Amino acid sequence: MNIVTVMALVTLKEQEKLTQRITEYMKKLYPNISFEKKEEIFDRTKQAEVLYTYAGEESEVEAEDKIREISKALKHGYDTPILLLRTKRGDVLLDGHRRLKTAWEFGLQWKAIVLVPSEDREFGIEKHIIGKVRELWK
Repeated sequence: MNIVTVMALVTLKEQEKLTQRITEYMKKLYPNISFEKKEEIFDRTKQAEVLYTYAGEESEVEAEDKIREISKALKHGYDTPILLLRTKRGDVLLDGHRRLKTAWEFGLQWKAIVLVPSEDREFGIEKHIIGKVRELWK
């Protein structure tokens, strides 16, 4: 008997909800700061500078399978954006670790939703940065 594992990919609608939830959460953590949402296209040069955050053990274990699923879905127009927070240190990855890795591996441009705070400050997520994409994925 063959067992087929199907991994669910994040849909555009799910990403929009997640972006909203993360934005609301950030507003609670930082009540005096507003966050503007900007859509940008990240080519390989911009991807290289993204500050990568640790996605967690389970996510890391499933990474290669997820990347394979995303690469297959590309043929069908899959393009759910990644989510970034623009800080004074650079753009910090909040969501879309596998999508960004797929874009990097295949040399693709990828859409990003960038949360731009109204004020420069250090954010808690910055403690979870493990490096720039260009340093981690050579």
